[in-house]
Amino acid sequence: MRGISQQDKALQRHARDFLKDEERDSIDLDVFVEWILNKELWKPDPKRIKRLLRQDVSHALSEERFSDEHSRKIRRYHFLRQKQDGQQLSLALPIEKIARKDMLLSLQVRKRNLVSRAIQINNDQNYYNNHVNTDEPIQISFNLDKDIKEADAILIPGQNTAADEPKRPSGIYRTSIQPSASLPSRSRL
Repeated sequence: MRGISQQDKALQRHARDFLKDEERDSIDLDVFVEWILNKELWKPDPKRIKRLLRQDVSHALSEERFSDEHSRKIRRYHFLRQKQDGQQLSLALPIEKIARKDMLLSLQVRKRNLVSRAIQINNDQNYYNNHVNTDEPIQISFNLDKDIKEADAILIPGQNTAADEPKRPSGIYRTSIQPSASLPSRSRL
């Protein structure tokens, strides 16, 4: 796991200052960015421009999908880091051309990222339940088998009835979130 950069630490400090100075209970990211810029607390590092474009390209490629014969969305590009002539390369490989060993490595890296995110969600859930929550504890299941099976269910023409049609997997789609009483209304922001 990477350490926190000096810039991240500075932005975290600015967030605490913003909440205090503006007497807010939450951070509207657009308002916060304006606050930072107006106070001239951040200036772009010219070296970051290339890195930001690289991140945008990486994101765009990682989001490109196509549909297979069962209408499942398939990620077109898979990423791999390799050393070549002593230099670290980040490669985006089309799924149709990636070697099995490289695909296995790419999937393992993505699984590690998923596990890392699940650990963080669990830590946040436990802290919230133990230190903030006064109601029924929140218990998120990390067993994704049901979600994956539901997402993988396909409607085979002529074999399934309408009642057998696959439903949206539970828990992976964003739902409408109602503001809690502890969050300020838009007018207070």
